[in-house]
Amino acid sequence: MCRFFSVLPFILSFSFAAIAAAERPTEIDTNRSGATELLLQFERGDARAYMIELHQDVEALSRRDNSITVDGSIPIQTEVLNTDDSGIAEIAISIDRPEFTIIDSTDEINVRSVISNLRSARITRRVRTDGHRVDAVGHFPDDESNAPITATISDLLTTIWIELPGEEIQTGETWVQTAPMWISEDIDTLHAEQTLRYTLTGFATVSGNELAVIDFVIEEQTNGEVRLDEDGVQTMQINGRGNGTGYLLFDVRAGFVREIGINIGAVIIYEDSSGLQFITSTTSNATMTYN
Repeated sequence: MCRFFSVLPFILSFSFAAIAAAERPTEIDTNRSGATELLLQFERGDARAYMIELHQDVEALSRRDNSITVDGSIPIQTEVLNTDDSGIAEIAISIDRPEFTIIDSTDEINVRSVISNLRSARITRRVRTDGHRVDAVGHFPDDESNAPITATISDLLTTIWIELPGEEIQTGETWVQTAPMWISEDIDTLHAEQTLRYTLTGFATVSGNELAVIDFVIEEQTNGEVRLDEDGVQTMQINGRGNGTGYLLFDVRAGFVREIGINIGAVIIYEDSSGLQFITSTTSNATMTYN
């Protein structure tokens, strides 16, 4: 099986991710009047634990019996290391004891390697109270066969802190976040971007917590060229699009995201220099919940 099948189908499977019991509230107050300011809150030493549960299917539409199915449970730990006078927080992210079940007709994904790579991730983010990232540093190791899974988790970890509107908003109002997606260092000629359009749908009370219910639609696109060998002699053009829907539950008083859920699909077309095309379809559904 050639390299591009295993590396890129998941790039457009942007997955927020939770345990099966997590779900969008059914009783939502959509008629609240007045404006609300949504801001993240940070205190040095604050630590939070999340659980990611994800399911992904990748199918090669142009070839039979080439498919990958992934089910994973990934505990995430976040800790505020420092805050400055302007409200910017430095946050460390770690992964502890992930578990995966992978059905892989290509025999290209090594489950033990996936788990080892995730557990050795070292990620730090500096984030403002409106959720905008100041910078990101750290190491997220992978090898080419496991990049589909680590790309998904890396995207998730950069979006726990939703970009908020930065001003008071009313129920029904929308705002947009546009961001580049995670790309492996060995395919730096590939451009990928995601656009999320958020809507403050209303408010719900869950277990005594006042939560802002934020629905969103997401669009993703990628295009460019990837190398198929170390010397870059063999290359392939990539064009792909994905779209989906999701929700976030934002704790208004405590100032953090308690839950995220998403469903998304993507199709990617690969074309080599001879004009031969290879098409993959990816579907993802996942949630992430605060423990």
